[in-house]
Amino acid sequence: MNQNYFISKDVSVEGKPLVGLNAKEYENPADSITLSALKLNKAFDTVFKKMIEYSFEKVQLIRHKSSCFLATKENMPYLIDCVEKACNILGIEKIPEVYIQQGELINAFTAGVQNPILIFNSGLLHNLNHEELMYFIGHELGHIKSEHVQYTTLAAFYFEIIKRIADANIISLIATTGLDIAIHKWWRCSELTADRAGLLVCQHLPSAITAIAKLCGCPIDIYDKLDANMFLKQVAAFDIVENNSYNKFIEFVSTLGDSHPLGVLRAKELMLWVQSGEYAKIMLRNSTWAEKEVERLSQATQTALEKKDNLVSKSYDIATKSVAADEDLEAAKQFESTQTGFKRVAAWGKKVAKDTKAKNSKAQATRVDKQLTKADLSYEKALASETALKAVFKTATPEEIEKLTSDALGNLTYIQKTEQ
Repeated sequence: MNQNYFISKDVSVEGKPLVGLNAKEYENPADSITLSALKLNKAFDTVFKKMIEYSFEKVQLIRHKSSCFLATKENMPYLIDCVEKACNILGIEKIPEVYIQQGELINAFTAGVQNPILIFNSGLLHNLNHEELMYFIGHELGHIKSEHVQYTTLAAFYFEIIKRIADANIISLIATTGLDIAIHKWWRCSELTADRAGLLVCQHLPSAITAIAKLCGCPIDIYDKLDANMFLKQVAAFDIVENNSYNKFIEFVSTLGDSHPLGVLRAKELMLWVQSGEYAKIMLRNSTWAEKEVERLSQATQTALEKKDNLVSKSYDIATKSVAADEDLEAAKQFESTQTGFKRVAAWGKKVAKDTKAKNSKAQATRVDKQLTKADLSYEKALASETALKAVFKTATPEEIEKLTSDALGNLTYIQKTEQ
């Protein structure tokens, strides 16, 4: 990416607010459940009070404000426009300050409770396209809207001070283990809520999926080839593994100390949320989104039709060649029957070659016919989805939305597999 991309002064970012959006509308149920369980932990109040007593929030803010680069409309207008538009979409009135810290990893976080700030790694800005960047901005703003920040600040305080003291004392270590597990469990669940906020801002599920894929380590060299399907195959494969109870236990143990869920699980949770119909119900408040989704699906339908037409033409050419190969084979057989001696041996060799060519032509024709069948089904599905989507945006009944979104992602990903 051009290094000057983020200091352009001529870029404007589209986006309309989601009217009356409440964080509870998109909250992952596990978020509120685990937070309630965390608050029941006896050590929770003690740590929380100590955090306030030591003014840890101020310490945290001073640290970041004094060591990171402040982004403004003058030096990074594009990024600030993105943040302002994202705040507008989620209904966040107070625009947080934005800081950039050195780091090639794709990473971002939010600090501060009363006056939260956003901190982005420079690597995040260099490696994301527009929709992916909006997803990460929305994710961090989601933490602010859901009021996660006071608890993530508490977690930072706990791990930096209290946990360090406990690690030096075996009795304290045992006493804090329960709180340790509870904090990490809620932290992971809160990320799933923030992921939903990210999708509400970027408004394009495939881009949210590729953003997670890049976060998981997708190499820069294949960014131009990366699409959602590439990572969704990994998600599907992991889903099979996760169905095993022993593997689930291993997953549980391996993530006990993690603040973020496994990447494939984040992608899976987003897909399930979209398929539930809840995402569409929220997004229908934004007529611009509806128009864009119809346009995207129309383009997918057109692509499917073009693939189908190309395969029809290819199938016809191969079928013609197959018929010609059969005719050549019959002619070779007739010629062989009229020959004697060495001439018959030579004719037999030609007949064998013609036979092989005829068999290969038939096999190729069969393969193309199978591809054509898949492409035809893909086109029919895409056309049906497009028609249904247009109808839904006219009537916008919850039942129609739910029925449509349950199949939409599968249909769109299937379209792209027709020639594989």
